[in-house]
This record gives sequence, structure tokens and C-alpha cells, in this order.
Amino acid sequence: MEKDVKARVGFSGPVDNLKASNFPAVLLRIGEWEYVSKYEGDLVAKCYFAKHKLVWEVLDGGLKNKIEIEWEAIIGLKAHCPDNGPGTLTIVVN
Repeated sequence: MEKDVKARVGFSGPVDNLKASNFPAVLLRIGEWEYVSKYEGDLVAKCYFAKHKLVWEVLDGGLKNKIEIEWEAIIGLKAHCPDNGPGTLTIVVN
């Protein structure tokens, strides 16, 4: 079953093959479920280039939850990056 994953993200930090690139986010939506960031740092996307993974970290109620997406599971990717505001990343996984 395909799922659309949508998020509004901003880029921080250089692309480094050994470390994760962090993308702070304000909204993560998976199907009908969504998480809206309440404060800076509670919703972060991390791209691990060496491990070929996209990881979402959600800090909610003092607990950190992770959603890991292997690159092989991604069948569609669309990024909208306006010059003057947050961007949107849409990922389709199988």
C-alpha cells in the first residue's frame, strides 16, 4: 500500500557523507495522521547518506519516536523550495 508522507522542512548544515543532514520541520503528515511541531527541535528529519535512510525524529511527551524510511522503499519524491518561506517535501513509499 502506498503512503504519501508530506512535511514542511528547512535545511540546516552542510551535506556530509559521514553524518546526518538535519532538516527541522513544522509538520509531518502520513496519510490522515499528522504531527505539528510545538517548539523548535521536537520534529526533525535526518538524511543519512551513508546508511541510505531518511529518519524522522518526533519528540512528544518526553519520548523520542523514530520513523525510518530506507531509500529503497521510496518510489516518489517531490520537493517545493520557495525562496521566501518553508518548503514542502512529499515522499511516496511502498
